[in-house]
Parts: sequence; C-alpha cells; structure tokens
Amino acid sequence: MNKLSIVIHCHRDMEYKYQKILAAILNKKITIKEASVEAGVSPNNIHRMINKLQNAGYIKKTFGGRNVYISITEKGIRILKEHGGEYAV
Repeated sequence: MNKLSIVIHCHRDMEYKYQKILAAILNKKITIKEASVEAGVSPNNIHRMINKLQNAGYIKKTFGGRNVYISITEKGIRILKEHGGEYAV
C-alpha cells in the first residue's frame, strides 16, 4: 500500500483517482469543476476527495469571486513524485 492511500485513508484501488487529481492541478490553479473533468471524477465524489487532499495538506483552496480554486502544495508535489504511479512528476 502506498503512502498516499495511508495518509488520506482511502482504499488503494481509489488511490489512482487521487493521483489523477493531483496531476491535474500540477503547476496550475483550476476550479473544482475543472479538476473533476480533467481527473474523470464525478462531481458527487470530487468534493469529498478534495477535502481529504486538503486535510492531508496536499492541496489548498483559494476563493476568487464565485469560484473556488484549488492548487497543489509543495507537500502535494513531493507525494506525487514519490507515490504518483503513472502520474509521478
């Protein structure tokens, strides 16, 4: 089991979805809806997954007008490098 699945308390079969989210926001700031589309995660699941990643310190949310933007943190980049699987940096 990889470190990412342990830290965010997800099943290892779902770990690749979290990796896809982190890879989708690498070096950019996008809305949660855009991250949902890029990572192929349903809108119903994306908010729960984003909250887990934020609580682990891998992403941060910023507010701009009516939109919520997410971006990857340094800690998120490190975990993606170490345990990103096919999405490793």
